[in-house]
Order: sequence, then structure tokens, then C-alpha cells
Amino acid sequence: MKWLIWFIIISVNIMLGVSAAIMWIRCCPVARLWIFDMEGTCWPSYVVKDYQTFATVYSGALDIVLSLLPRRIVWNDAIYKKEKIGALIAMSFGVL
Repeated sequence: MKWLIWFIIISVNIMLGVSAAIMWIRCCPVARLWIFDMEGTCWPSYVVKDYQTFATVYSGALDIVLSLLPRRIVWNDAIYKKEKIGALIAMSFGVL
């Protein structure tokens, strides 16, 4: 469980970090991003769009996984059933 959580944290941060970097390195020189008639080259727009979409879906899917992990931990705790259900509902709001 501990390794899964660390994998999720690290992989999502890498994906979103690369996603942010792509927004700045997709054109050479960088100024071509806002000066359209400037000499230079840019990556095809579908490359940027496809990676951004993939990173967003990956992050969203792992957010759902992280919101469901407390169920396994809380269900085995020695607390009253009403408290377990309340805690699970509160911790599962990450799905929304």
C-alpha cells in the first residue's frame, strides 16, 4: 500500500511537470508562442493536445484511486460502524 501511494504521488507529479514544461518548450524560440509571425518552429498541435489529454486522464484516474484507498484502511479499524461509514463518505469526496 505504501509503495502504491508513493508511486501515484511521484508519477502524477512527473506527468503534470512534463505537461507544464511542454507548454513552454513546444516552440523554439519560446517567444514564438505569443509572436506568431516570428521565425521559428513549433511542435504539431496534436502532440501537445494528446499529451495534455493523457496527463489529465491519468491524473484524474489516480485521484479516484487515492480517494478509494481509505476504504481499505478504515474498514479494518476497530471503530463503530456508523463512524466507519461517516469517515468513508468524508474521505471519498475526492471522487467528486
